[in-house]
Formats: sequence, C-alpha cells, structure tokens
Amino acid sequence: MTTKHYYQKIHSIYTAELVAYFVVGLLCFLFAWLNGFDIILAACVTCPFIVLVLFSINRNFRLKSRMKKLPEAKVADEEGSPLTNSQYFLGFLPAPTLHMAIFSPEGNLVGSLKDKRENIWMWIIPASLLIFLPRRYILSDSNGHVLCEYRSRFGLNGDIEILTSEKEQLGRYKQSKQLGKKSTSNVANPYGIRQYGGEILHGSEFIVEQTYDKRKIVHYSCGWMPAYYSKHFLDPNTPLLTFTEGATEDEKRIGYCFCLDYLQQQNH
Repeated sequence: MTTKHYYQKIHSIYTAELVAYFVVGLLCFLFAWLNGFDIILAACVTCPFIVLVLFSINRNFRLKSRMKKLPEAKVADEEGSPLTNSQYFLGFLPAPTLHMAIFSPEGNLVGSLKDKRENIWMWIIPASLLIFLPRRYILSDSNGHVLCEYRSRFGLNGDIEILTSEKEQLGRYKQSKQLGKKSTSNVANPYGIRQYGGEILHGSEFIVEQTYDKRKIVHYSCGWMPAYYSKHFLDPNTPLLTFTEGATEDEKRIGYCFCLDYLQQQNH
C-alpha cells in the first residue's frame, strides 16, 4: 500500500460516515413527522445531522481534490519493515484505539502498530473507557508478520510489557508524571535495570535516550516535514519518526513502545 491508497481508504471511511449521518438523520425526520410533528419541527430535530452531513461533504470534497495532486508512489519490490530504516512517516487510520500506519519516505507502507482486539464492541465502548482496559498492540511489517507485541495492564499509565515475536521479554515500560514537571518515562530490562528514558519536549515532540550515556536513539516530531517528502503526504504536519544511526532493531522496538504510549490518547 502507498500513501495514495492510504488516503483513498480514509476517503472511503469518511464516505461511509457521510452515508450513516444521512440515514440516521432521515430516520429521525421520519420518526418525528410520523409522530405528529409538522415538517418544520421535524426538520429542526434533524438539524445536528444536517450539519454533520454538510461537514462530511466538505471534508470529502477537499480530500478528494487534494488526492489528485498525489503522485503514484513506486511500490517496493521487497517486503517493507519498520525496523530497517532510520526515518518513517506516521499516519493514523480511524479506529476505536490507536491504529498507526508506518510509511517509508518514498510513500510505501512498511508496517503498522495497532490494537490486536478488532471487533464491533470496540466501536461501541466509549474511547474514554477503552483506554483504561488491558490492551495488546502488535507491531507488524508490510506483510502482516508480527515483529513485536506490547501488553498493557489496567489503567491509563499502566506498565507495558515489550515482547519479541518469539514472546521473549525485551523490557517493561513505565510512565511517570510529576506535578509541575515534564512527563517522563522509562524502559527497564527484564532484571529491572532502567536502560532507556523518554521525555516529552512539548505536545508534538519527544525523544528517547539511553540512560547510562544519554545517547539519543529516537526523535519524534510533528510539523517539520522535509520539503522533498511533502509530495507523498497531504498533511505538512505528518509525524516523522527518526532513529539515530546505530540504533538496533530491539531499540527500535522499544522506541515504538514510547510512540504507543504517547500517541494512544489522540483522536483516531
């Protein structure tokens, strides 16, 4: 999948939302009218849905017109992986919990990070409650092969266990928030020794460093897209995830755990 296919998928989801708003609004109008409301009052009942339909039409039209400017990305011949390169762009698909699509700078999908639970109940339970339930996220490559698993306990700031595809523990992630200070977090190895620390610099940027030598391994930023790559991505604020030279695959797996925790509360 390329970024063009990604935006086409988002457009299809937006279109489904538009149809749903229209159908529900029409049913509300008919229900009010058949129960004795005059046409004007029945129309007033459906005003919220009329606004949603107009908003959805405008959003779909704008997205469709911008998609025409996207070039056809060259589909990679080889299997893509979110662990092999140093730079990745992140996209988010509409979902009840975090569903992150990971793209190469050339616009090809190389992997995803998403909740392992996928059923209709996930869409019914309010997102404010879902985030407090135990969660299992999967990091996979472009062919769906599992590269890492993240298991979270109850609660918003619960520990996250980081496991390889062979179920070997890489470490345990813990977030700590101190009153009046920046939000920090760390990953300890299976023996409980802290090895990596993360810090949110501001709302759209965070870094991850090794604890003992302060070597930076991960940098997440939003709003600093290099101009060369903007032709493949419609939003200039598309998040950019950068791994420093020399970062191992296990360090990248740990880096995605910080992404999981920092980004899971945003809208999807």
